[in-house]
Amino acid sequence: MTRNILIATLFSLGTAILLGIIFIGESRRLPQSDAAIVAERIERGARDYEQYCAACHGLAGQGQVANGAPQLNNITYRYMTPGQDGTAPFEARNGIKEKYGTLRNYIEATLYAGVRGAPMPAFGAQGTLRQDQIENITSYVLSWRTNQNEGNLTDAALLAANLEATRMAPTADPNANPVSQGQIVFTNKGCNGCHNMNDQKSAAQAPGLGGLFQPGGTAAYGEQLPNGRPVNDENVKDWILKGTAPYQNEHIQPQDGETYGVMPGFQITDEEYEALSAWLKAHNRDGTLTEEAQQLQNQTQGGAPRTERTTVPTGVPNNPGAPNSPAGPGSPGTP
Repeated sequence: MTRNILIATLFSLGTAILLGIIFIGESRRLPQSDAAIVAERIERGARDYEQYCAACHGLAGQGQVANGAPQLNNITYRYMTPGQDGTAPFEARNGIKEKYGTLRNYIEATLYAGVRGAPMPAFGAQGTLRQDQIENITSYVLSWRTNQNEGNLTDAALLAANLEATRMAPTADPNANPVSQGQIVFTNKGCNGCHNMNDQKSAAQAPGLGGLFQPGGTAAYGEQLPNGRPVNDENVKDWILKGTAPYQNEHIQPQDGETYGVMPGFQITDEEYEALSAWLKAHNRDGTLTEEAQQLQNQTQGGAPRTERTTVPTGVPNNPGAPNSPAGPGSPGTP
């Protein structure tokens, strides 16, 4: 009996020592394992960010004043640094913490659902990005530690971007002519955040769309789309819906010698595309309206035909007050 108790005691003691050794070893290994997982997520997120986000937000997250895309490489600093009232934007009433709980949840929600009335696509809802890709991009963005004044954009440029970001998309006018209706879709879908309606490459590294449906086509790709397919309604709508991803191996070289960024897919209904195509077909390569489109404009607006080049807004960027926009925290006045 005594021998059995001794054996049991020694066994229990040995087991406890072994578990202690394992615990100490695991406590040292787990942080290293977690760090390796995080590093892998950041690496994968960097690749997806470059493909889907860099065209607007900049390769280093510096933002694009020209199209109102906010700076992202200081997002942690901006939201977690207390202001003059001692409250960080993250903690603000009706702000991110109240609505999303964490900054990570906020960024992931924006990537998934986009921003209403702004060029920020709903990458997740549209099926462009998987959930793991959204999480990886978020990890990459949160890995940046740039503060407000550490080189990328000046305070004035940041202010300009945020002011530009407060402009909302126009409300559809049921009485507008087909060309104007198409412009509304072009703006509401965020197309003008990247594309000019002339022959000029934009600040977002996107080709000008002037002349897309006209003889000779665009300055960038002529009468073809970037995937080499001829320009027609079926192919253009397919390109809008799917973007670059399905055709990466079919890309052709731009005929103007420029280098252009990738395009994400966008959801668009048949009705929306019909209106959008009227706007695309209304422009010559140099940005002027076709004779038919000009007549439509004159019938609606009255007055003599215009001869100047049309000016398309540079973009409808993320609204800093929008509840799910990385441009800025939500506010009680957010729609």
